[in-house]
Amino acid sequence: LNYVVIVFQSPESKEFLGEQLILDLMKYKNILVRLATPQHQYAKQQQLNVPTLAIFKRKEYQSIYESPKPLNLNMMREIVRVYCSVDLAKKNEDTKKKDKSRVNNDNFVAPKEQLHLNDLKSALSYMLEHEIPMRKVITGEKLTALKNFLSTTAKVNCKSICLSSLIFFSNCSICLPK
Repeated sequence: LNYVVIVFQSPESKEFLGEQLILDLMKYKNILVRLATPQHQYAKQQQLNVPTLAIFKRKEYQSIYESPKPLNLNMMREIVRVYCSVDLAKKNEDTKKKDKSRVNNDNFVAPKEQLHLNDLKSALSYMLEHEIPMRKVITGEKLTALKNFLSTTAKVNCKSICLSSLIFFSNCSICLPK
């Protein structure tokens, strides 16, 4: 892990820029992307306008980049590419070497990225521990997306008692206080 990218965005944002950036960059082992609210101490100190991002090198407190103005998703991707380019290029070379070393039997075309059950469990765990607590109330499209995600995960892994109970509670119309 060489870089930490912190995306500052409002929890009520309907653009989901941070979430999209996390999905785009999750294949790179040297970049960690985290979300933060505008009330975060760093955002307040630097007087950052959201949505924006800051990039830090590992174990350094001074950012190597922070945006003075709000950004869109394409600008965020480009900034990460520029400021983390050395490592991204190395990652691409490593991926090409691995692809060449794979044995391809019976003309089978392997997908470029495979989604495993552990990936789904990891995404669910991250969502429950980090994303959901950032929002006081989940309604509308976000609630529908959460229910769809839980249902899809349950279909793949129907043995999980914990997941079944989460789906049950997601279908209830009561709100539980923290």
